[in-house]
Amino acid sequence: MAKGVRMLVRIRAPKRLAWGVLLLGLVLLALYLGPLAVWGQGTGPCLSIQPQDQEVLVGHSGAFQVRVDDIEDLYGVQLKVLYNPAILDVTAVITAGNVFDSMSGTGWTIVDETAGTIEHVFSLDSSEPQGFTGSGYILDVRFTAVQHGVSTVDLAEAILADSNSVSIDIDCPESQRSALVRGVLLLSTATPTPTITRTPTPTFTPCCIQPSPTPTIAPTMPTPEETPIVLIYPEAHYVLSGRESAVEIRIRNAPTLYAAWVRVRYDPDVIQILAAGSSGVLEEGDLFTGKEWYPFNNSTMPVSDKLTYGATLSFNAVPGPTGEVLARIHFRALDIGTTPIVIEQAILVNQQGASLPYDSYNGTVYVISLVPTSPTPSPTPAQSPTPTVTPTALPMPRTRLYLDPGASSLTLGDVRQIDVKVAEVTNLQGVEFHITYDPTILAILDEDAGIPGIQIALGPFLSPGAVAQNQVDTVAGVIHVAYTQSNATPPQSGSGTVASFRVQAVAVGATPLGMHGTALLDGSLNSIPHSAVGGFVAVDTRVVTGHVYLEGRTQHAGTQIRHGSTLLALTRNDGSFIFASPVGVGENLGLTATHMGYLTATKTLLITADPVVDAGDVILVAGDAAGPRTTVARAGGCPGDPTIVVPGLPDGRVNIIDLAFVSGRFGAAEGDLTWQPSSDGCHPDWFAYRADINGDGVVNILDVVRVANNYGAVGPIPW
Repeated sequence: MAKGVRMLVRIRAPKRLAWGVLLLGLVLLALYLGPLAVWGQGTGPCLSIQPQDQEVLVGHSGAFQVRVDDIEDLYGVQLKVLYNPAILDVTAVITAGNVFDSMSGTGWTIVDETAGTIEHVFSLDSSEPQGFTGSGYILDVRFTAVQHGVSTVDLAEAILADSNSVSIDIDCPESQRSALVRGVLLLSTATPTPTITRTPTPTFTPCCIQPSPTPTIAPTMPTPEETPIVLIYPEAHYVLSGRESAVEIRIRNAPTLYAAWVRVRYDPDVIQILAAGSSGVLEEGDLFTGKEWYPFNNSTMPVSDKLTYGATLSFNAVPGPTGEVLARIHFRALDIGTTPIVIEQAILVNQQGASLPYDSYNGTVYVISLVPTSPTPSPTPAQSPTPTVTPTALPMPRTRLYLDPGASSLTLGDVRQIDVKVAEVTNLQGVEFHITYDPTILAILDEDAGIPGIQIALGPFLSPGAVAQNQVDTVAGVIHVAYTQSNATPPQSGSGTVASFRVQAVAVGATPLGMHGTALLDGSLNSIPHSAVGGFVAVDTRVVTGHVYLEGRTQHAGTQIRHGSTLLALTRNDGSFIFASPVGVGENLGLTATHMGYLTATKTLLITADPVVDAGDVILVAGDAAGPRTTVARAGGCPGDPTIVVPGLPDGRVNIIDLAFVSGRFGAAEGDLTWQPSSDGCHPDWFAYRADINGDGVVNILDVVRVANNYGAVGPIPW
């Protein structure tokens, strides 16, 4: 391996059993021990580098192992080994060793020959009820001595966990302390040998796993004419009653595909599902044949008329399918009848964790008594593609509804007109919006004295025909507007002003102008996708504004903007925020942006004399869902132990705890019993909502990929 190359290798144990949920076994590492700093004095499990001393001639090969002794129920490991890359050229890392041999699990190994580090993560999966007990090797590292000298090999970090989510302490006698954390490789000095020039050495990979090249080209979203398709094949399938057959779930036109998950519905009174896959109910297809991949969530759902199946490439594989069959559904035909095979939901993901919009085509199975010479069942109307869009990953629509000006700085008594504008719209016939404001700071002036109450001006981009609402609630501080053109007036395309209102500053302070409940309707009264952006008004006040965006989302509300422990503002849906500066001109203001599931961002901002100080924009990095274990108390009178150990709050780093936490709650959805702590205080460990990284109400592959992509990131990030 050439020096300086960062190698990411996907590891799978030889035995291929049911994977269940992606990386579900990793949840057992969620109780974080931190760096291996202090070894005990007892006779418990030991972790060591073996051999402790060895001599290798320059230009020759050698090996060392990470060994565990007297361990019980070892289910998952996270290790970091340090060495001197100027002395040793690591040519292969054989993982799992004889500790996890023939057991099913998943993980990865990263060798960084510039830094001289080997990082290894491995965990058994849910098909293994118990972990390894005994002694053996976890890693077998092969190397070449490339230069005369000495390299220490240090076990700098170790996290071990058993199958009950309990961390395993390393407790070795004092005499073995040095062997646990350090192995010394003495390169031969008996015969002086010239330093050789290192040449790249092919990386040895364990049996049956072919390394995939690290992608160098960022995947791009498909063009409209290449919209991915998820379909049932064949569309119409005829089967004799009592016979066994199969249909396929296929994916087409998805060149950037990295992972896929599909939920299918059928009629269990018409067909009986037969288990046929090596990792669950469905048979694996050829979608990723020839690449390093694995299936997950291959099962029938608790509701007996649904099936789920997912497949994902390993973290270093090049995106893109090599086939089109995601999975095969094997079944036995029962009673004569018809069952649709319906694609209820599908999630297609690229390597960046963004979902791909797709069209879906369902199928139908006809169970008959005799195979007809000419199919005669009532024809099914031709299906038109049903676009399925995951709102958290699509780009913002080009059509916009916004305020102009978005930011206004007034003095007490000033009057300012603000326009409600639409941009880049096609066939607009009607509009609705609701603008919130602080009525103690602003007054909205009436534009129609002939009508009771306060109204704003409508048009001129649209010609108001039917006005459903034009009223200002001066108590709650809301402008309500909804109107359409008459049927005789053609829809409008382009950009323009759909309404205007005048504000008067009545008190010192700052108020957001929030846009809510917006709707744009075309000539057929269908909704037009669009984004809506509000604004703010400051009255004799210096304000700070900016945007904080949440990676993987299109709705960015709820991020806390703080100065120390003081909450200054919450972001709105468009990520914007506004607050009156708590410090004066020429002073520095420390800002922190925090949101559950994301790394924190920090900034030191110099407050200038400008009435509006821009803090700038930042995108928070997703994936920090949990932290080191902590003990919480149940409410009095609850059954069970009075306290319970749970994964703690996010700890400012995206690591194996987060990956395990999210993967272990795969499939959880808003409304589930375990989504949030029970109101009686008996289950403070129910908080699956924290695994919903992108906030779409379900823990799925989008959340898993988002954590995996940011694995190793540490906060706070710069703003």
